[in-house]
Amino acid sequence: MNQLYDVMYEFNFSLPPDYALVIRALGSLEGTAKVLDPDFKVIESAYPFVIGRLIADPSPDMRRILRELVIRNNGSIRWNRLERL
Repeated sequence: MNQLYDVMYEFNFSLPPDYALVIRALGSLEGTAKVLDPDFKVIESAYPFVIGRLIADPSPDMRRILRELVIRNNGSIRWNRLERL
């Protein structure tokens, strides 16, 4: 969970309130799940779904943020970031 916050801070990334609420809920679920399975990572399991939703979000602000995240000022693609998504 801390890694997600670090990435959001590093890239000046803000989430709509609904997404922030989901992330908080997943953090709580992860704590509960770790009691049953110390190696289970809710965020890691949910990451593909969350990224898919963010990429599919039609809002202009989200589109701009995603473009800034994966495209350099010179127009080239930041493949390492894109691969992580």
